[in-house]
Amino acid sequence: MPDEPYVSWAYSDASMQPYARHAVLAAVLPGKSVVQEAPVTSVAEAELLAAELAVLHAPAHLPLRLHVDSAFVIHALTGQHGQGAAFLGLGERILALAGARGIELELVKVTSAENRAHWPALSRYRSLEDRPRRVYDLQVKGPLVRVRGDGVEFRRVYEAPAGFYAVCDLAEQLPAGVIALVRGLMPLAWAYWHNPGTGGARVRKRAEQALKVLAEKNSDLQVWKGDRPRFQSVTG
Repeated sequence: MPDEPYVSWAYSDASMQPYARHAVLAAVLPGKSVVQEAPVTSVAEAELLAAELAVLHAPAHLPLRLHVDSAFVIHALTGQHGQGAAFLGLGERILALAGARGIELELVKVTSAENRAHWPALSRYRSLEDRPRRVYDLQVKGPLVRVRGDGVEFRRVYEAPAGFYAVCDLAEQLPAGVIALVRGLMPLAWAYWHNPGTGGARVRKRAEQALKVLAEKNSDLQVWKGDRPRFQSVTG
């Protein structure tokens, strides 16, 4: 049971749209809940950051039984190959944090319905989803990209993949407190925005800059691949 003597417990979860770049992290521990927002590159990263939040706020020098509903977290924190393999570095960071705080970490897989952090994360994210939405279209012709939408319009030449760098510029020009829906991104640019680490150090650095600005503005940017929407329902 979570309240057995000498073993602390925690639940962690995250909520976001799969192709968004902003997530809500939640950790529920004895006597308190911690909820915060963070720029992220994927659902997997969001789930791991939520687990890190739980470890950070757990009592030091006590074993911690961490309840999660994500296979990403299990795989990344146990070194298994699988869904979390790409995030083993973040998993190692969480394990190092646990070690530094004298926490022996035990992972317990639960369903979303059993996860006490599910609703705190989801309810905050739903409140963020009430932000006004604005639609922007990208027209990409080689290195030339034209961006048009609500209150923003520009035409620029970029290195490849041009659409990716145009989206980063758009992110920095958005007004505060909005969700931008971006249409017309080509597959490679979409993949780099979805997972900047696949594009090398320069792509990753540019994405991090754009994500930082989005977080400061409390805005979000969701991309469509080509002209078709690729959204899924809010996850928990």
